[in-house]
Amino acid sequence: MSLVMHERRPEWGVGLVTSTNDERLVVQFQDGKLRSFKKGFFHMLAPVEDDSIEDEVIDELKDRFGVSIAAKAERKRQSEAAPVMTFNEQLRVFRHLYPGGFQDETYEHSVRRDPDGRRLKRLREPAMDFAAEKLSAAALDEMIAAGDFTGAHTISIKVLEKTSLASPSKTVDPLIDMPPESHEAYARALRDLLWGEGEEEFEARYKAWLDALTAGGLRELTWPMVTVLPALVRPDQDIAVRRKVFLAQARTVTPNRTFKVRPAPRSYVRYRRMAEKVRERLVEAGFQPRDMMDVHQFIWETLRPKGQEILSEISSGF
Repeated sequence: MSLVMHERRPEWGVGLVTSTNDERLVVQFQDGKLRSFKKGFFHMLAPVEDDSIEDEVIDELKDRFGVSIAAKAERKRQSEAAPVMTFNEQLRVFRHLYPGGFQDETYEHSVRRDPDGRRLKRLREPAMDFAAEKLSAAALDEMIAAGDFTGAHTISIKVLEKTSLASPSKTVDPLIDMPPESHEAYARALRDLLWGEGEEEFEARYKAWLDALTAGGLRELTWPMVTVLPALVRPDQDIAVRRKVFLAQARTVTPNRTFKVRPAPRSYVRYRRMAEKVRERLVEAGFQPRDMMDVHQFIWETLRPKGQEILSEISSGF
């Protein structure tokens, strides 16, 4: 945890954890006091889950009590989460897998589109084409105007069933189980998420999307559950998040950022920005990703355990 509040002393304000071990936590609170807590009192420090205040609180503490506090916490966070591999090593792994990059024939046929036109779940373009048709603004508006909220809910599930990005048990089945009375809020939130205007308001629309899912009984939201649909419909802007490899990527390109374990609006915005940085670095290195789906695949292929094995093999000369 990075930001906490003492459950019995709310007047202390929010605190930034500056050092921690198995026996002691040291916290700088907004009231100006630096306090130390022994192991038996850890339970009194509740993590602050509100993404919207995280940056503001850290900036305030830095301004009032010096940069050393935040810097110390940042150094500890970085030491605990060393990068799996450098970005240049990721490029080596990807070139080993696909010498022609994103335009490599093997990549084209195993990731993007089958040459014989088969709509396999592992292929991204058929799923994106289906999503673009079924979840277009016009299609969703027509269903919502007709009051067919269950229809919008059902077609979104059919979109998820077309891709291997969505796990049947962890992503699709929980959505299927949403009660019909939740379908209206779900349909409206999905429409606003995908087609609402104004990038400045995106974070609020994303929060409304998460709220609609939670109100529909989905208490354990997963990153694929809340990112695959926008990634399929808007591949130029949105990206499907796989938490472990995305955290590993963040340590390389945005090491000063933190991310929530569970889906949260601010964390998703940060993941999108991180993905944009990856896209920029790929272009600088001479690669030509067509969209965020290519960026997603680069992160997944290089930082998953198999990618780490490949790096070890090519580094050792085998």
